[in-house]
Amino acid sequence: MCLWYSRPVRLKGSTALPRVLSSVANAAIAISSANASTSGGVYRAFRKFDELQSLSDRQLQGTVRHAIRDSYIVIRTVGGKRHIELTKKGRRSVQKSALERLRPLRQESWDGKWRIILFDVPESSRKGRNSFAAGLKRMGFAQIQKSCFAFPFPCLDEIEALADFCEVRPFIKLIVAERMEGSKQLAARFKLP
Repeated sequence: MCLWYSRPVRLKGSTALPRVLSSVANAAIAISSANASTSGGVYRAFRKFDELQSLSDRQLQGTVRHAIRDSYIVIRTVGGKRHIELTKKGRRSVQKSALERLRPLRQESWDGKWRIILFDVPESSRKGRNSFAAGLKRMGFAQIQKSCFAFPFPCLDEIEALADFCEVRPFIKLIVAERMEGSKQLAARFKLP
């Protein structure tokens, strides 16, 4: 039986890589078999994770090879045992995947306060600024002006995580306001009473 397929596996738009990398991030995996330094040994270790059971053998094998080849994970020998570790690139990918799923919780009852996010990010950090704004939109924030967004529920932790990831935290301000011009339209957008 051939363990590896010769045809390339399509990974673009796939959720397999974040799932594999997340498995590394959430567990310390010791690989002690003789061939654990190969992608085949890594594949066998990953096959044990419940989160990865829905992936076909071909998807998982291709993803593992991709993760090793593109330096998302490395295999290190420590104390005579082999371990899989996330690289900086791998940790960044896990963080990005987690942020893409991040959403502030909608409260059952609204406290009548608006969370207003202001940012003035310098042009030298344009990429971070654009990523931050895109992340706010993805999380459901309403854009009031180019660098001003609003949300009706507590969201400080989510804002801090996104700002840290985009490396723009020093340029972010969060205001909690009880009144705001145009709040009726915003309340309608968020389906608030």
